[in-house]
Amino acid sequence: MSNLTTFSMIDNFTRTDFAKLLAILGMNIGVEIGVFEGWYSRVLLDANPKLKLYCIDPWQPMPEYGDMEIAYETTIRYLDKTNAQIIRKTSLDSLQQFEDNSIDFVYIDGDHALEAATNDIVNWEKKVRCGGIVSGHDYEDYWTPFAKQYRVKEAVNKFVEDNNISPWFIFDGRADYSKGKKRIPKSWMWVKK
Repeated sequence: MSNLTTFSMIDNFTRTDFAKLLAILGMNIGVEIGVFEGWYSRVLLDANPKLKLYCIDPWQPMPEYGDMEIAYETTIRYLDKTNAQIIRKTSLDSLQQFEDNSIDFVYIDGDHALEAATNDIVNWEKKVRCGGIVSGHDYEDYWTPFAKQYRVKEAVNKFVEDNNISPWFIFDGRADYSKGKKRIPKSWMWVKK
C-alpha cells in the first residue's frame, strides 16, 4: 500500500487546535517558515506561553501579497512582548542557526514552488528532533490565481513516499479567526521517527 493512501484526515481540527496540541505535547521550541504578518505565529504563541518560536521570513517583494515591508512592520508590532524571535532571512539561509535534531516542531508555510517547498521539507525535517513534529500549510491542489506557483501537495506527497512516512495526517486549514477568506487550505503533519 502506498504511503499516499495511509494518511489520516482529521476533520474539524483547525490550525488553532493544532497549536493547542503542540502545547499539550510540550513542544516548546518551534520554527515557523513563512510568517507574513505574524497572525499564525501569534496563534502558536498564545496557545503555549512556554513556546520559543523562531519566525523566519525574508519579507521579500511578492506582488500577490502586497507590500512586504508593511507585513514585516505588522509582524514586529503583532509579536511584540512575546517569546518570538524574528529572523528576516530565507528559510535556507536560516538553517545554519539550528543544530540537527534541536527543535520540537517546524511549521512550513514559505515559498510554495515545488523546488522551494521540497527544499524546506528536506532540510527542516533534519532540524526536528525524533518525536517532534514536521508540519506545514497549503496541502491543496491549485487554489489561488497564482496557482502555477503552488506545488506544496506534490512536494509533501513525494517526501512521504520517498521516506516511507507512516502514519501522517492532513487537517482542516481553517483557523478560529477571520481574515476575510472563504476557506484556508489544509495543513499536513507527521511525527519524526
